[in-house]
Amino acid sequence: RRWGGASELGGAELLGIGLKNFGGQIVGLVRGLPRIVKTLSRQSQVMRAVMPGLPSLRGKQGAEGKKDGVPRTPFNVSVTNARVWARAKLPLADVKRVSKSLGCSVNDVLFAVTGAALRRYLMDGNELPDRSLVAMMPVSTREAGDTDMSNKVSMAPVRLHTELGDPLAQLLAIAADTRSIKTTLSQDRGGIPTDLPVIGMPWLMSGMIDLVGRLNLAESMPLMGNLVISNFVAATTPMYLCGARIESFSPVLILMHGQALGLAMQTYFDTIEIGATGCRRAMPDVDEIVDNMVAAFADLDRAAAAYMPLAPVDGALALAKSR
Repeated sequence: RRWGGASELGGAELLGIGLKNFGGQIVGLVRGLPRIVKTLSRQSQVMRAVMPGLPSLRGKQGAEGKKDGVPRTPFNVSVTNARVWARAKLPLADVKRVSKSLGCSVNDVLFAVTGAALRRYLMDGNELPDRSLVAMMPVSTREAGDTDMSNKVSMAPVRLHTELGDPLAQLLAIAADTRSIKTTLSQDRGGIPTDLPVIGMPWLMSGMIDLVGRLNLAESMPLMGNLVISNFVAATTPMYLCGARIESFSPVLILMHGQALGLAMQTYFDTIEIGATGCRRAMPDVDEIVDNMVAAFADLDRAAAAYMPLAPVDGALALAKSR
């Protein structure tokens, strides 16, 4: 039989193609194993060197008897299948103005706004940890010139410096961390494979996720991060659907056990759209998070305007810390 101009493949042929692809993935993974191990080892060492305060996933006891792992918060629990969602907007021009005046990126500003918002939210409930919250930041691993139609993304931990109450100190500390992380990861693009064997993986992953939820393992397992924060550009010009201009659309994140809160931000034309997704049981008040983000940006905007005429970026950090 014919379909779409090509011969329709039977079940045996499809199985053969799948097994051949699986074998190729295994061979490629084995061949690249030395490079993978070397890349991961180098990234770990460099990240520790440029970010000595980065929490350890093992949560070992430090010299003062305090754990150095990622701190737990009310939203680091197992999740249900019910969701709540809230949204907010920030003017892109204002965010760019603040980032330019302080010599950092738009992404840095958004991370600082998120850190300040979470700090305020946790302080209101008297649940702010002494150690900084850690966000998982998606980072592209695509090499220059790579136009493959595939996702090539890794995750990097970023401290939100929620231990700092000054908006300028918080932003500049985050900017220093993200610059170091991006420099480190850019040196190893292509060192971590994305074409991995996947036969049986959907069933395996589904079973593992279900087990983690049933046994509430998220409450006892080490945390990789407190939440995922994603920021990307959706469109730089207005978009239309059937001739009607799209005025707004906001992002939604998938949650996982141990992270009952996720924040996604996307740039659409002249606006940064914010979408906060939460587990309804653990985070029924995600609207407070986005409200805090709007208020935190206003605080940062005022702080930037007040301090930048007095000192350059390096001096602004010292001045902010001395407050």
